Amino acid sequence: MAGERRRNRKARTAAGRETQRRRAGEPERRTVGVPAGRCASIPLAYRGPGNADAQTAWNTRPADAATRRRRLPVGAAALIARATRAAPGRVRIIAGTWRGRRLPVADVPGLRPTPDRVRETLFNWLAPVVEGSRCLDLFAGTGALGLEAASRGAAHVSLVERDPRALAVLRANVELLATGDTVQVVAADALEWLRRPPLAPFDLVFLDPPYDAGLLAPALAALLANGWLAPSAWLYVEWPRGGPAPLSATPWRSLTAGQVQCALYRATDARPAPEQP
Repeated sequence: MAGERRRNRKARTAAGRETQRRRAGEPERRTVGVPAGRCASIPLAYRGPGNADAQTAWNTRPADAATRRRRLPVGAAALIARATRAAPGRVRIIAGTWRGRRLPVADVPGLRPTPDRVRETLFNWLAPVVEGSRCLDLFAGTGALGLEAASRGAAHVSLVERDPRALAVLRANVELLATGDTVQVVAADALEWLRRPPLAPFDLVFLDPPYDAGLLAPALAALLANGWLAPSAWLYVEWPRGGPAPLSATPWRSLTAGQVQCALYRATDARPAPEQP
């Protein structure tokens, strides 16, 4: 009796699935004789004169749009495997073209992706201006901020990073996402890179350097002095909780999350804060 009940439940489940497929306009599926371990449920549209023909037609059917999107660019799989073999975690794209994609994080001491909640709040602030903008993620690290901007429609994103391990994972992630010309990975020391004249000013700049490296103040000074910022640009800055604000201006928006303080400034208001004695 128990075995019969199980068979009846399976039959009802299969019938229900077939009804849903018909309602969705999918081809009818029929089980045909195929080798063990192969897909035994083949739509009627792919049934040929014999089982072998049906199996060949099903296995070589054209890829649908979703399958094509999942297919990696040539060489990307090997690059990602090498770069992320020791990756300790992942960072999630929150919204936009790559919403929900989880990307590897390089195993680099002190590397800390901006938390999801902070990024979500930041890009809610930036929603009116991010699309079509030119963005600079100066101490890119995981690239979480710059890639989030690209996912939400930024026209150009530069990811500047000098650590070889972080660079390898950044390049692998950019290859994985197939960003085209939108995202540029720059292998350079951020302060050295800022000494050269910019090709074009940026509309959004993300500054999240290592906390104990003393890079925030000189980077801000170089950005403000060397023509890197568009007149209507925005500056996003992170620094340790309890530390002094890096700019003397009042931020347009600010947030404290865990051990991190962050703020969004208008470039027109930004002035480096005086050094603490």
